[in-house]
Amino acid sequence: IAVGLKDNVSAEIELWQGNNFVTSWKDSSTGPLRFSETAQVTNGKSYTLTVNFEVNGVKQEPISSSGTCK
Repeated sequence: IAVGLKDNVSAEIELWQGNNFVTSWKDSSTGPLRFSETAQVTNGKSYTLTVNFEVNGVKQEPISSSGTCK
């Protein structure tokens, strides 16, 4: 989604291992957000990152990405 320099953006990123919640990160800003975070994970396990966010107070469709730790 395109975000302008004057848009108000808030987001929460959740990390899940199956149905088990691992951790989350929250931030808000005017303009694009950039996250650079770490989490303790286990080799061979599959994880999903889900981003729940709003732009100018309007909830957006969540974005998810999954992968296996190697």
